[in-house]
Amino acid sequence: MHHSEVTPAAPRPDLQLELVQDLAILCDGPMVDLQISFDGGLIAMRSNDKLVFQEAAEGRWMRMNGADRARLLAGWIHTAAMKYRALLVGRLGERKSSEVA
Repeated sequence: MHHSEVTPAAPRPDLQLELVQDLAILCDGPMVDLQISFDGGLIAMRSNDKLVFQEAAEGRWMRMNGADRARLLAGWIHTAAMKYRALLVGRLGERKSSEVA
């Protein structure tokens, strides 16, 4: 039996763990607005009422399939979490922020 299509790789557990850790840190402090629909996506993160991170996609979002949208969204979440971790390092120092993350 010939298989001309390449089967998609299974999700790597470390990426799943990374997403859970990213979401956990974002649930601990900053205000995150997330809007997703068929015609667009937006993420905005504020800390102490200051905009720290924002990304949006409209036209390109509509041209993507569901899996590509999910990857883009996961990338936004990861970037927001990295930025918030960096803010914590600046505010609390390396030792304290690693305990939170």
